[in-house]
Amino acid sequence: MSETINSPRLRTPPPSTRVSPRKQPFNTPVLLVEKTKYFDNCYDQVVKTLDTRITLSNIVKIITQCMKVVQSFKKLNGIEKKDLVIDVVQRLIRDSDHDENLENALIDILEKIGHPLIDTVIVASKGKFFANLRTGCMKWIGSLGN
Repeated sequence: MSETINSPRLRTPPPSTRVSPRKQPFNTPVLLVEKTKYFDNCYDQVVKTLDTRITLSNIVKIITQCMKVVQSFKKLNGIEKKDLVIDVVQRLIRDSDHDENLENALIDILEKIGHPLIDTVIVASKGKFFANLRTGCMKWIGSLGN
């Protein structure tokens, strides 16, 4: 037989009615309008710098251009900035005059490499990429001697 424990310490606290602005759902009208402003701002700035349409050979350059623009959006957290960059690049691909197969291939590539690429650029820009690589290599070399 199981007994029910009725301890005040084991009860789940009631949910908070106040939600942090950063944790609000994205579908609230105020946040949708604000996110649209960020999207339009980033899209317009990147389009001005494009001298050609997006291809496999320049997609990394365009992602980093978007990152430079989004970096100035102080109200967005890191995940929101990363998603915004992916959304803008995806729209740039859709708005280009690619045939449907190439367009779908570029979007598929973006979905696979976009987030890891952004993470790598951020780590490298902070000077931690090569330090982490060096530390990892030194540990590996040290383990060879054992």
